[in-house]
Amino acid sequence: MIVMTGETTTMCGMIPPLPSRRETPADGTSTPGPSGEESTRFAGVLRRSIEVMFAAILKIVVISTCLTAAPSAAQTSMSIDRFGAGNAFRPGGNVAVRVRIQSDLDEPVPGLLQWETVNGDGDIVANIREIAIPARGGMAASWLVADLPSDSSAADLLDRIWTFRLFEFRDGAREEEIAVARIDANMAQARPVEQYQGMAMVIGRNTAGLSGFDQLRGFPIHEGLNEETVVVTNVEPGDLPDRAAGLSAYELIVWASNDQNFLPSAIDNKPAIEAALRTWMERGGHLVILLPGTSDPWRLGRNESVFGDLLADLIAIPDDQIPLSTLLPALSDRTELRQPNRLQPIHRFDPTTLPNAWRPLGAVLPPTKESTDQPPGGTATEIVERRLDAKADSENA
Repeated sequence: MIVMTGETTTMCGMIPPLPSRRETPADGTSTPGPSGEESTRFAGVLRRSIEVMFAAILKIVVISTCLTAAPSAAQTSMSIDRFGAGNAFRPGGNVAVRVRIQSDLDEPVPGLLQWETVNGDGDIVANIREIAIPARGGMAASWLVADLPSDSSAADLLDRIWTFRLFEFRDGAREEEIAVARIDANMAQARPVEQYQGMAMVIGRNTAGLSGFDQLRGFPIHEGLNEETVVVTNVEPGDLPDRAAGLSAYELIVWASNDQNFLPSAIDNKPAIEAALRTWMERGGHLVILLPGTSDPWRLGRNESVFGDLLADLIAIPDDQIPLSTLLPALSDRTELRQPNRLQPIHRFDPTTLPNAWRPLGAVLPPTKESTDQPPGGTATEIVERRLDAKADSENA
């Protein structure tokens, strides 16, 4: 609100001059009071002071009323809802942040989103990305990736203030700065991960059997592991970063597809996320796909879903009643089970028909006539050798 600071004028109206309390005859002469000329002069000065003070008070009241009545101008704002893929982050490497922009612009404009971080030399780094800023009322979301410096404690980064800026960006140059925000990771309620811990992600409701690799509650370290692995669960496919660098903190991603929110079809119309996952795998990431027992959300062999070209020639062989003891050598070096007669549904693949892009990883033993009422004796190596010898004998017979 612009306010004119003249003697009596504001944007809201005019303050009329105050009438003088001193009566003046028509001929322009004044009549002094009984106290004489000096008393009259003093009374005139006092009245003028009161008039000036009263006028000033009225101006303040009018300005205050004008400012209160005018609506406050809305502004384009920024916030974050993910600090790290899966809303977990580890310092000393790449971290992706998802920024949400609430626009108040009159029309859509090309923009440049910037996240300012500090590198190991103490210099400010501008991590940028071009985006399309919508018109008033529109919402935009975009990922930014930055290399966070090492820190003695990841939790210390929760309270660190980061500066985000939004510019209008035309012809390769910044123009007007549209918005600026100073935000910490607590806004997204992110989970800090220490630099000595590994990271695994589960796209699914539960831990997919990986909870034993995480930190044990009540113990400072997990002595049974060379490295603790923080397992981040309940991550939806559409919430993955669309840049491979944003996934680089994770060594393993398990895709469970055990709920409607975690189906691969969730990113059918988000090719950037699929491309990020492919690049992440090419750089050494491990993607494990768990197939549901009663459905085929991946459309194996039909090239109809995410990674369709990679899965096009795969033929899954479902087995519903496989004794778990038969699978044990491929899963563990133990020979005993708590439930010896437990049956396990699986999907397996014939290694002789695997496409060239695939190689066998876990061996499922060939069919056997051995009794499965009790777990087979011997070590895992002995069991495998015995089964393979039995298969070879049957083929030569």
